[in-house]
Amino acid sequence: MSEYELPLGWALTSIDQVAFNYSGNSKLIKGKLASEPGEGLYPAFSASGQDVWHSEYGEEGPAIIVSAVGARCGKVFRASGKWSAIANTHIVKINPTAGDIDYFYYLLNREHFWVKGGSAQPFVRTKATFERPFPLPPLAEQKRMVSKIEELFSELDAGEESLRRARRQLGVYRQSLLKQAFEGKLTAPWRKQNPHLLESPDSSWREVEVSDVLTSKPTNGRSVKDRTGGFKVLRLTALKNGNIDLHEYKEGDWEAADAANHVVRKGDLPTFLRSRPGRWRTTWSPTPTNWAGTVTK
Repeated sequence: MSEYELPLGWALTSIDQVAFNYSGNSKLIKGKLASEPGEGLYPAFSASGQDVWHSEYGEEGPAIIVSAVGARCGKVFRASGKWSAIANTHIVKINPTAGDIDYFYYLLNREHFWVKGGSAQPFVRTKATFERPFPLPPLAEQKRMVSKIEELFSELDAGEESLRRARRQLGVYRQSLLKQAFEGKLTAPWRKQNPHLLESPDSSWREVEVSDVLTSKPTNGRSVKDRTGGFKVLRLTALKNGNIDLHEYKEGDWEAADAANHVVRKGDLPTFLRSRPGRWRTTWSPTPTNWAGTVTK
């Protein structure tokens, strides 16, 4: 957005023109501070957020804490009251005549806002970021924008909770549906309407053992040691959230002949649906304590 495209009343400025900013206290090391709150302790911010406490406070009042180094660099946190910011953080204090702190919290809490450097250990280039021009609305409009953002976020939170509740209810409904199916309740109306089709002996319900309907005897999976070039074996982590991930395997210390009785084939578990290459979806989700199998596609 150029200076000539700005809405009426907006201005092109930079963070260092509307805020004081400086590094956190490098003498305060996370590992040497309390990891839980206690009597006489003040909250302190690390690059991971407010997760440590200190016997003294170095700052007071509202501010924005920036995670300056590490995997979460560019993530920001709100501070208020009496607090400290330790190594690997950056402190931003907004001039209240130019900016609303809640507005700047949302503005800065966006990954693409920050100029970053490093690869193995990423970090925020604060000077380059704070000198870069950006469009700033008038203070009153900042407050209106914050109000609208928080209203929409509240709607999103409510929608997420509705989805979580629907998932829980869906799980209960599925179990109830299966129970009714295997008790014959789902087909009861059909049987009532078609009594003439139920006269043969094979149409009667009867109790059986599970082993009576299996084509082979159930066996435990095999736990085998690693061996490069050996027959593939699924790891325990291959079964999660109703999925079988065929990429979760190792090469085991056994041959195909040894694995023959443990081979997992497509169709062994009910209701497989192909969702992406190398991954099957199933509605059957066991939680074994010691399960292993071999991979065949």
